[in-house]
Amino acid sequence: MKKPIILAVDDDQQVLRAVARDLKSKYRSEYKVVSTTNPEEALVALVDYKKKGNHVALFLIDQRMPEMLGVEFLAKAIKLFPEAKRALLTAYSDTDAAIKAINEVNLDYYLQKPWNPPEEKLYPVLDDLLDSWQLTHRPSFEGIKVIGYQYSPFTHDIKEFLASNLFPFLWLDVERSKEARDLMELHGVDEKDLPIVIPYIKGAESDLGVIVNDTYFGKVPTERLTVKDQVIFFKGDGEYRSKIGLSPMRAKDIMGSYDATNGILTIVKYNKPAGVTDYVNSMWEIQDKPYSGDVVNSYNDGAPAPGKEPLGPFYELETSSPALALKAGERGTHIQITCHFEGDKDQLNFIAEKLLGVSIKEIAGVFK
Repeated sequence: MKKPIILAVDDDQQVLRAVARDLKSKYRSEYKVVSTTNPEEALVALVDYKKKGNHVALFLIDQRMPEMLGVEFLAKAIKLFPEAKRALLTAYSDTDAAIKAINEVNLDYYLQKPWNPPEEKLYPVLDDLLDSWQLTHRPSFEGIKVIGYQYSPFTHDIKEFLASNLFPFLWLDVERSKEARDLMELHGVDEKDLPIVIPYIKGAESDLGVIVNDTYFGKVPTERLTVKDQVIFFKGDGEYRSKIGLSPMRAKDIMGSYDATNGILTIVKYNKPAGVTDYVNSMWEIQDKPYSGDVVNSYNDGAPAPGKEPLGPFYELETSSPALALKAGERGTHIQITCHFEGDKDQLNFIAEKLLGVSIKEIAGVFK
């Protein structure tokens, strides 16, 4: 098990050496003593400690540092280690700073320099703080942590692999676990992937043709396109140029997408005339069959070529009217309705299951 950390920061090198010496003399058997003169460097190190699963038991910080006041340092440090005890060091009788520290960072103790002899002026205070920290501290899981969605097939593949090979792991549900959210933020992971959901008509390819046309800009990779029972999932993150389409034989009159980050369910519904199969073919090629096109499409933006700038990022949900050879005075009408729903997740789930045939959890987890 990793030793908890005692972090000392003081811009005065001579004082810092004395602090580190006294801390190590008393606590090195149970704690790892870390010291530095640079508060910015210390904050960077704290992020690394957090990522590696270390725990900080005590911050012992000089108040009067030119780069950053001790109170300012503690305000940033406790965001990473909120359970750590906090003590300030000062060579001045600075009552205002002490009051500010108590109010802003819940300071545990205010120590004045010099602290000699440490057996009387330093150790009794720190012993109490560290004993208090030990009483409430709960060691975290030190094995592999798997963050994902409950119904994600990729997540379950990882869990099954780890379990079958006897690797200890901790499963964290991204929708329910605060620890999962904190870890994602710490490691710069987000949920920007927006799965596009397109229900389709089942049937043999000999009768209805291919389920989905994914060759507009080259074959779409399998990690961005998944065909399941009666529904197609397409990744709309604005980071990979791709496009898919469904023919009138396969398409239904509805499709949608779900933004898990902002909790927005989008539903697109349009009028699809029964029995009509002639739609403009929008493939980028010389057309042998100009009226064998798709009725619904989804485009995901991305760089058109290496080194080229994308237009977005964005994605599109598109529908088309039948191909119409209109004469003078004639008209055709195509109606598309786009609805954005925000609300309780259970309410959004009810809408998704009724209209798209899949749950919110299935949509959000399909590419995780």
